Amino acid sequence: MRQFLVGIISLGLTGFGSCSTSVRDLCRNQLPEFDRSVVVSLTDLQTRFPKLKSRNLAQTGNAPSLSFQARKDFQAWAEKNLKAVQRYADIARADPTWLEVRPELNSIAIQLVHFHGYVQKGNVGNMQKTLAAMQASVEKIREFSCNTR
Repeated sequence: MRQFLVGIISLGLTGFGSCSTSVRDLCRNQLPEFDRSVVVSLTDLQTRFPKLKSRNLAQTGNAPSLSFQARKDFQAWAEKNLKAVQRYADIARADPTWLEVRPELNSIAIQLVHFHGYVQKGNVGNMQKTLAAMQASVEKIREFSCNTR
């Protein structure tokens, strides 16, 4: 599955076709929607596993487990958002002023692939860390490009 997702990222980020969505729409609507989705997923994990601390997991060896349905839902979420990030990369590629944002979009795409893998393994701690890293990447994009538009 990981090879499949990496292939999709490569195809999407090397790109073909043009998008009709503007960078303005990306900044005003799509990126905030993606950010809210990340926040909801992170909150969901924190609600399910409120006392998750990496030090405690290392000491006890007891890792929290995700239900089959939760894994399925989080994997679907990652796949859906990977497609969205690919669309964002297409938009950024069409606008030369977004040159410095492209690495952050690539980073988010890779983080989504990692997140998908962590879901498969049921690694809740790394799922949370990856979602937090996605939030940081979105914030960088806003600082670099969206706040100036």
